[in-house]
Amino acid sequence: MILVARYALILTFFLSSCNWQSNTETKVTGEIYGTTYKYIFNHPADKPSNELINQQILEELNRIDLIFSTYKQNSEVLNTSLEEIENWSQDLKYIYNLSLIISKKSNNSFNPLKENTLDFSAIAKGYAVDRVADLLTENQIDNYFIEIGGEIRAQGRAAHLGNWRWAIEDPFSENPRPYKSFYIPQEGISIATSGEYRNPGHIWGGGPRDILSVSVAANDAARADAWATAMYVLGLDEGIIIAETYDLAVFFILSDGNSIQSTNWGSIFP
Repeated sequence: MILVARYALILTFFLSSCNWQSNTETKVTGEIYGTTYKYIFNHPADKPSNELINQQILEELNRIDLIFSTYKQNSEVLNTSLEEIENWSQDLKYIYNLSLIISKKSNNSFNPLKENTLDFSAIAKGYAVDRVADLLTENQIDNYFIEIGGEIRAQGRAAHLGNWRWAIEDPFSENPRPYKSFYIPQEGISIATSGEYRNPGHIWGGGPRDILSVSVAANDAARADAWATAMYVLGLDEGIIIAETYDLAVFFILSDGNSIQSTNWGSIFP
């Protein structure tokens, strides 16, 4: 499995009950990467069968695991080094290069190098979400909701319910409940949340640790996943400056119960 570097979950809510196994909507849940996953999509009758799409998604999730897992001894990341970068898979090269970009912009608060080893735990789940979204798009499915271990990507509409809705978990509650909920714009967005209130000390890096939870919205889940970790390590003062500098959509929950959001967050979730 891929090391789960963050336990901060994003809860999803649907406003009324409906038949998930109807002719137009499919819901699948399971476990992978040491966490859970869920995806829901509206399935046009003239497109490939649900079973074929589900099989493609499962195969892709397992393929990603064999690239980034820090537990499976035969994974690519455990059997390569920076000296062998020319021989890396396209997936590994892409995530490594994206990690370097975010590391530079975040003043090295996001770093895939841990004790001279490669570790993409804080971005791989987001990348897996993106790959599932790509598969659905390739199958001409435009209405979907994907979540792996709290990282989300969604677009379009939920059957019978309008826009998809999600919520940030309340870090002050012992039991999962929403702190604040939002509707996802129909054109689509990805969201990731980072924090240590459930599992103190599991996020690498220094930083002031002056926020309880931080959520980031971006076009792709890999980017949101990495930036959520970076923002948590940066802390509020430096994090909000970098968020405004790079037009990032960020929502901070502070230890006093208040919240602060970047300008771009309000543009996506008015």
